Amino acid sequence: MSEEGKNPLDRAGTALLHAAKLQAQLGPQNTLKNEGYCALLASARRNLELVDPLSEPHKFSATKTALETLEAIERGDSALGGIEIFKALVESVHGGKRDMDFGGRRRQGPKVSVDQAFLRAAAVALWEEFPEQRDQLVSEARTAIGAGTKAKLRKLVENHNNRHDAEIAKSGSPLSVHMRLVRDLIERHGYRTLNDFA
Repeated sequence: MSEEGKNPLDRAGTALLHAAKLQAQLGPQNTLKNEGYCALLASARRNLELVDPLSEPHKFSATKTALETLEAIERGDSALGGIEIFKALVESVHGGKRDMDFGGRRRQGPKVSVDQAFLRAAAVALWEEFPEQRDQLVSEARTAIGAGTKAKLRKLVENHNNRHDAEIAKSGSPLSVHMRLVRDLIERHGYRTLNDFA
């Protein structure tokens, strides 16, 4: 879906995702006065101004919290718990495990948190990308995602691949939404171990 085809809330979220990736690449101190980073934050704010907060209150609150947190970090101010609040609001949208409960979608059975899904996506990508490092991956996965045998990791990879669709809306794998960022971090930023993602 093109940027023009997205609603303003999705455009704001996409701008913030790009800003967060840029901040991770450059480091918070190097995003100060960075024109691209500032333009992404400004784009997110302009798009959020077009959104009715009552249309999707949890998604709006998560996006607004992310924007305010990134702006605070850019100014050198405290994030005031923004990252934790953002994570809880995301889980309110997705139905995963959360430490703070803002209502929204009830927890969906054994569904893992977004953080755990991200780490599982990283494990899948590392398994496929670096077969010679699978023993190390198993060791790291034991504590990071609770999959401490090659058989369990292989099954995780198989389950993802059987349910994955590159078009996120059609994918049956909860890991699919994270794969693009995970692969970017591996290919362009030198992430080689599961601990790099933690």
